[in-house]
Amino acid sequence: MSEEIAYGGLAVIEGVMIRSPRYWALACRLSSGDIDVHTEPVRGPLQRHPWVKKIPLVRGLCGLWELLITAWKALERSGNLALEETGQQLGSGLMALNIVLALAIGLGLFIVAPNLLADFLKRWLGDHPLLLNLVEGLVRFALFLGYLWGVAQLPDIRRVFAYHGAEHKVVNAFEQGEALTRENVRWHRTLHQRCGTTFVFLVLTLKIFAFALLPWTSEWYWRVLMRVALVPLVVGVAFELIYLTNKHRQTRWAQVLVAPGLWMQRLTAQEPTDDMLEVALVAFHAARRAEETGELTCEVLPGQTAG
Repeated sequence: MSEEIAYGGLAVIEGVMIRSPRYWALACRLSSGDIDVHTEPVRGPLQRHPWVKKIPLVRGLCGLWELLITAWKALERSGNLALEETGQQLGSGLMALNIVLALAIGLGLFIVAPNLLADFLKRWLGDHPLLLNLVEGLVRFALFLGYLWGVAQLPDIRRVFAYHGAEHKVVNAFEQGEALTRENVRWHRTLHQRCGTTFVFLVLTLKIFAFALLPWTSEWYWRVLMRVALVPLVVGVAFELIYLTNKHRQTRWAQVLVAPGLWMQRLTAQEPTDDMLEVALVAFHAARRAEETGELTCEVLPGQTAG
């Protein structure tokens, strides 16, 4: 790597958020073709209490909380920019409602539904907790892959996934020590080892092993509550695995462990256009400038690439 600073990011509506350890920058393409750039400090438990970074498992949960806060702000701003021409605004209340609905749908689709389906199959599989838990985990995996494939067919989501690919290309070019120009960035791959898709793959895999140890009670709601209670532990372990595989990314075992997550990224991180690369580069430069100098950006830059 060219520097010992890890950069990551997130694709949003017509834009990219890039995060450094202490700051995050959002760049969004406006309908005029110009690029809105906004930078803020990262806020959360790891920033207020740096010593938490030394506590395994806990640091993963705190890091996820910080990411959710940052993602919330980035998505709200990008949504408002997209709605600006209509005179509407995406308020925090509506954002909160959308998040609650998304969590409810996720709980129903990826925890309740697989559990109930496995319980339905019990008449053929027999009353074997380990087998039922494993079947439930495989159903959950299949539902998630089907969901990813389905949403990837939607044109608007494909654009978000292409911005995701642009973010990866820029970070990959930076980590290879190359000059950050469209010409250099364009030839890098759209996959990255620290991607959230790889993290989700690890979470799904760890859930299979963790949930396999749970009893299969007759009441479905107790089974669901036990699984929800284990999620923080699973998330913490997944974070530690991402940390270790990134630290030892040149080793064979780390490459094998993250390989399925990289395959999943072929759905979530697609090939971007040049105008998307330009947006990702603007976001990266703003985040890097903030990290190195503390300078915050809030401006509209003229776009250089036709959409």
